Amino acid sequence: MSVLEHMKPVGPVEELLVERMVTTYWRWRRVLVAERGEIADEMRGVTRQMKREERTSIESALWDGELESSAASVRFVIAKLQSTRRSVENDGGLTEAVLQRLAEACGGQPQYVLIGLRSTLPGGGDYPADMPEEQRIADRRERALRIIDNALATYGQELPALEKLENDEAEARRDAALLPRTEVVEKILRYETTLERQFYRALNQLERLQRTRNGETVPPPLMMDMSL
Repeated sequence: MSVLEHMKPVGPVEELLVERMVTTYWRWRRVLVAERGEIADEMRGVTRQMKREERTSIESALWDGELESSAASVRFVIAKLQSTRRSVENDGGLTEAVLQRLAEACGGQPQYVLIGLRSTLPGGGDYPADMPEEQRIADRRERALRIIDNALATYGQELPALEKLENDEAEARRDAALLPRTEVVEKILRYETTLERQFYRALNQLERLQRTRNGETVPPPLMMDMSL
């Protein structure tokens, strides 16, 4: 049922008042849409800020020598170690160039891994003089893979706790963004109050006209003197 059917206006004045009520109602709906838009914008802002902070956390970890300080930096190290592992498998062993890339990418960290891997470079390791070169290459390759796998396992164990901590913080920040900024809320509330007054003023005027038209005695509207 439409508002016109429900209110049953008679004459242009009553129809005008009903139209004013309908207009006010649609403005109310736009307020809700605007509020959702503000919340969505706040959420996007939080997401962008967290991404910037993630990049900053990696840079800070590289600079400060604390790669284990955040989930982002740990994921970064894991990705670099996995890349190095693929190179060792494809090249048949670790090369100086691959090790240098890993060290530069991770800011010389983790040192115990880099030191262990350096011992697997060609010419490294303490092997018997009579050991065939093919066997030495295979042993260096397996040791490099084992060092990388141990490091990946260690970081893999640390990662869930860091991710849970950061996910909890991110969820709290997103929950806080569900409420628009104070100035936006105040603006919305003021606008809603104005619309509410307009709606009920039109409704009251319509009801008075309809009651008068139906022959009822309608008392004059209450006037309040606000100058005292």
